[in-house]
Amino acid sequence: MAVTLIDEIRAAEKTAEEIREAAVDEAREIAKRAQAALAEWERAEAGKTREAVAQRLREGQKRAESEAHAIEARRSAERQALKQVAQGRVSRAAQSIFERIAGHGNR
Repeated sequence: MAVTLIDEIRAAEKTAEEIREAAVDEAREIAKRAQAALAEWERAEAGKTREAVAQRLREGQKRAESEAHAIEARRSAERQALKQVAQGRVSRAAQSIFERIAGHGNR
């Protein structure tokens, strides 16, 4: 009877050890899955962040191009206005020169 009781205790201890080892293995497996899930989540978030940054860069590039076109249009209009003023001055200068030459030629 004492031997049987000791055998039962040993069997219970063995079963308890097996349960503990199984629990440790399961905990390790859960930790691995959690780490893998976290790594996947981090990759996904990094991808989202990269895409968001790329989108902001594209938007900034479009705004910069739009502003550059607007500046170029304003400067082109300013150059055209200056050109017209200069052409008017050239015409008046040519007329003045012609009048001087024509006026001196009749003497």
